[in-house]
Amino acid sequence: MITDSFFQFMPNLRVLDLSRSSITELPRGISNLVSLQYLNLSFTRIEELPFELKNLGKLKCLELGYMYKLSSIPKQLISSLSMLQVINMFNSGISNVAALKDGLLYGDNEALIEELESLKYLYKLSVTIKSVSAFMSLLSSHKLRSHIVSLCLHNFKGSSSFSLTSLSTETCLEQLMISNCGSLEDLEIDWAGEVKATIESDTLNSKVRDCDQMQEVIGTTSKWVGFAEDVENLNPFAKLQVLSLVDLPQLETIFWKSLPFIYLSRIIVHGCPLLKKLPLNSNSAKGHQIVINGRKEWWEEIKWEDKPTEKVFLPCFVPIED
Repeated sequence: MITDSFFQFMPNLRVLDLSRSSITELPRGISNLVSLQYLNLSFTRIEELPFELKNLGKLKCLELGYMYKLSSIPKQLISSLSMLQVINMFNSGISNVAALKDGLLYGDNEALIEELESLKYLYKLSVTIKSVSAFMSLLSSHKLRSHIVSLCLHNFKGSSSFSLTSLSTETCLEQLMISNCGSLEDLEIDWAGEVKATIESDTLNSKVRDCDQMQEVIGTTSKWVGFAEDVENLNPFAKLQVLSLVDLPQLETIFWKSLPFIYLSRIIVHGCPLLKKLPLNSNSAKGHQIVINGRKEWWEEIKWEDKPTEKVFLPCFVPIED
């Protein structure tokens, strides 16, 4: 435990990295770090951020990623850190710990979006969104939308579909995770008429998990009628590096045809019993090797496009241990 007096004589400290430490609480004395520019609390079990953090007026980078138990960020704390350029809240606050009612993480997250919008110098944003209304507020802000690097959509309830079309032309997005969206059936990314821009910007590490009703990752839709040539040449995963599909019991299809994966290094499949075919052929990983992780019994039921494809990818499998 760090005492309140620990930071008393460190007014010139500029970098503080407490990531992956056993700390569970920040002392109020952190307010003494008036010169601090970088604070990293990622992968800690801290549940509440003290309001005293508002005194860190020179802070430029705040790392709060993977703080699963984070349940409270006081209102006006984020907006008071007016010099922030980078903030990372990816995959944070996703445990079952109830969010405190007086904080930014309570309810629909829209108060959080408002405070992020107020940051004048922000250019790199990683964030976890927990409601459709907050997601729509995020998309409506060109400033925030254009600076999103990592986006986690978590625990959406009561919505069977939503669209990522507004993100399809943004060039900053590197990582997308969708988790615990139990009612989600349809995730729309509208490439029609924007195929070139979308492919050029698709540099995602994509993870989808715990979306019980999802049957397709990219499906064929009537919206693409009239764009036959573009659809035929479509490669929505052109620059994908990692694809993780976890606990999707209704998932049957990733894509309707085989694709080249120039940058893909890993495919992870777990809890997807109906997924029997991967969008691969013998040329999909030409020039490099893709590691495929999954349960042995799932792998044994995979249906290959042809024998050459099977020959190429059988050695790529690394089983997930129980």
